[in-house]
Amino acid sequence: MENYLVSADYVSRDLFVLQFGQDQCAPGYQFGPCARNNYLIHYVVSGRGTYSVGGRDFELRRGMAFLIKPGQLTRYRADEEDPWFYQWIEFGGENCETFLARAGFTAEAPILRDGQGKPLRGAMAALLALGGGASSEAVMAAAWNVAAAITAGRSQPGRRAESDYHLRRAAAYIQSHIHRRILVSEVAEYVGVDRSYLGRLFLRSKGVSTQRYIINAKLEAAAQFLMQNPSLSVKEVARSAGYEDQLDFSKAFKARYGMSPTLWRKTQVWEHSVKK
Repeated sequence: MENYLVSADYVSRDLFVLQFGQDQCAPGYQFGPCARNNYLIHYVVSGRGTYSVGGRDFELRRGMAFLIKPGQLTRYRADEEDPWFYQWIEFGGENCETFLARAGFTAEAPILRDGQGKPLRGAMAALLALGGGASSEAVMAAAWNVAAAITAGRSQPGRRAESDYHLRRAAAYIQSHIHRRILVSEVAEYVGVDRSYLGRLFLRSKGVSTQRYIINAKLEAAAQFLMQNPSLSVKEVARSAGYEDQLDFSKAFKARYGMSPTLWRKTQVWEHSVKK
């Protein structure tokens, strides 16, 4: 079994990864019954097995995945004759329920089949290829690709659902490229819509322009870096958030948080120590 824990250097509120791994199970190997604290998705690369949840049993084979939700009592067991080899990702975040629902996971059917071209298999393989030495930014970029693969080709009923879909794809692209300069035009091109239309979507849904959303996302990431990585200099934090010029970064940070990055870090450390 291979199991990789993910550093908490940067935790996005939308989606964060705790660990990922893969295992060629022995015949009849069983895990559970037990409940988990976070979401998990297992993708069956080969073989067969059974997933049990809510009093129901689901037979799975190559190219299928099953979802475990927090607090659910579950059990899964490898086939005696053709035990499965699966890959998994454990994750959490505010947007989990949204993209899981879009993927088609339901209480009645907590499983899905990979789409045409096997996008989920490719995304999971790319995640596993990172191994244990990858940066949290690289892991998050791969995780957003897994999320995109899960929802690829799923139904998009209604104009509202389509707008939400475009916004989620834009947000995913921004989060996975937070470490470099991001142009509104490239986000729009990735989503497949006109930049003016994308701007209207952000303004209507988030109350800010696409450019302001990008800036806010970068500054929120920088705040996480400052708090959780005391060894990083302000210049290194700026670069991690996609700012080449430290002065530009400091001005933008002060405009958002009312103080310089250095003072904000000291204030947060002090407040955290007092709370303890």
